[in-house]
Amino acid sequence: MVKVFIDTNTIVHWIIIKKMIEERGENVANRYRKLRQSYELMGQVLTGRFKNVEFYISYLTLAEMTKALVDFIVYEKMRLDGVAAVYWSRYFKDYLLTDEEFESFIEGIIEASNVLEDKLNIITDVVFDLEYYPFFVARTGLSAHDAILLTTAIKHGMNYFVTMDRDFHELTENRRIRDNIRKFFESINFQIVKPQRMIEILNRKN
Repeated sequence: MVKVFIDTNTIVHWIIIKKMIEERGENVANRYRKLRQSYELMGQVLTGRFKNVEFYISYLTLAEMTKALVDFIVYEKMRLDGVAAVYWSRYFKDYLLTDEEFESFIEGIIEASNVLEDKLNIITDVVFDLEYYPFFVARTGLSAHDAILLTTAIKHGMNYFVTMDRDFHELTENRRIRDNIRKFFESINFQIVKPQRMIEILNRKN
């Protein structure tokens, strides 16, 4: 049985593009061509297209999903209001969700969470681990959240980690550590891949 862990950004891209298509039509997805691969993978995952594969997220994934969606909404409000991107961090709190926006937002979060919990396996995060976590933080420069997600995936025996996050993909590109990382990943049958690559791998396996 192949085990696949889906990173937060893949989930978030799926939610954003799905919402936009529902509101504005299929053509709106062309605006986010690079992210559409997340939407396409999640669509196939949630419809049960792939056999002999188990898909996983963690509780941290759901927490990060909520924060990422808030960021997207706030940044979009500032963009539409003409606030230059250089000032977004300064005015972020001035554009937080109103009562009405929050009501709609929480409904969306509940709906998305229910779908994910129904179709995917949710695992408990390995919040602190002395075997992998310190290395990922101190030697690769991953953030605490990213290091937790990667440690969680490895500790739960995942074969694939699906993400669009460049920080993860750079693990096997960084000259200082790439040889050791590649050998380690090979030894535990673990790969970090983008959604489109995951679709290709699973189509071949099926």
